[in-house]
Amino acid sequence: MRNRLFSVCTRLFMVTVFLWNIHSAWSQQQPDHNFCDVEAYTAYDDSVCIVNAVVPFEIKYDDGTHDDMLSWAIAGGESAVRFTAPFYPFTVTGGKINVGDGTFPAGADYLGSDFKIYIYDDDGQDNLPGTVLDSATVVVNRYEWIKFDGINVEIDSGDFYIAMKQLYDPQHSAPVGVENKVPVAYRSYIKQPGNNNWTESTYNDLMIRASVCGINYGEKELKPKPAGDTWYRIARVSGFDPDNGQTPEDGTLTLLDSSMIPHYTDTAFYRLPVGYYAYAFKTFYEDDDTTGWYYSNVIKHGPSFIDNESINTDTITVYPNPAGNGLTIKSNTKVTSFSIVDFNGRILFQKEIDKAEFPVNTSRFQDGLYLIRLITGKEVISRKIVIKH
Repeated sequence: MRNRLFSVCTRLFMVTVFLWNIHSAWSQQQPDHNFCDVEAYTAYDDSVCIVNAVVPFEIKYDDGTHDDMLSWAIAGGESAVRFTAPFYPFTVTGGKINVGDGTFPAGADYLGSDFKIYIYDDDGQDNLPGTVLDSATVVVNRYEWIKFDGINVEIDSGDFYIAMKQLYDPQHSAPVGVENKVPVAYRSYIKQPGNNNWTESTYNDLMIRASVCGINYGEKELKPKPAGDTWYRIARVSGFDPDNGQTPEDGTLTLLDSSMIPHYTDTAFYRLPVGYYAYAFKTFYEDDDTTGWYYSNVIKHGPSFIDNESINTDTITVYPNPAGNGLTIKSNTKVTSFSIVDFNGRILFQKEIDKAEFPVNTSRFQDGLYLIRLITGKEVISRKIVIKH
């Protein structure tokens, strides 16, 4: 039995909080956001194609189960969580918010309503939320975890905040979950309706999570999320012609495999007819939710094409090599994406970019031999580099 709901309305915070004792709480998981990137490249003289999908990393400070719920007594209040990552740069692509199971507040009817999400820099007074870096409107289409995406914020230094702004009265607005079991992160902040000043929240930890791309899973305390019942389906894409303006989305999917890891080596690539190819990944979750297909770059295959490992050797310069704490990439054409790959085929770092010349920080990589993969237009170009500190 749950204890009887009660409300606490403070004049200072103008917040209504509903607390209850949950004896058998559950948290239905919404699918994570789509992939950060899917990169394909050939090896062994165009005989195999290696495909790596990079999934977002989730930064969280809660255990997944709400103990309390928090809602503003009137519209306009914001609730935020401060996020920290161990190294830079990375890109914030979205996140999740726990909005409870619909029993709070009593008589609530917030399915189909919306709320605002803001991504703040930490350049406010005392490193509190300052500049708005991006925002999104989120529709509440289910209970418990609501995902949001469409965010694209690159963080080069410092912390960032994700804030939820309540747009309506409590009966028609989704609350935010509060997880208050020890240990407590104390990263929750609030801004009262009609007030521009941020303060620490009395209620911790607010159940807001961040989804980021560009995090190296092997670094420091960050570890890849256990696979659990999440699995991936991989398909080869054929039957499209980029020279006529077509993209992989116009092609035909051929299912290749299902895997618990977002990686595939197409050993049958050498047998394929001359033409253009790409690959696609889709994620499946234990609650039968799924992402859409996410497509890779285009790969040219066959003797009529130049090996993509050696094209444009005079248009790409990587220096110094060996590299210590950093190197520079210089191209005659703009590079749209680059990644650092070890010789087991694992992507250690990837980043979207739109520059012909740019620096790369290699200080956190161990000494050894690596591949830099560059995407310029339709081409994938590889360069071997040595890192030696």
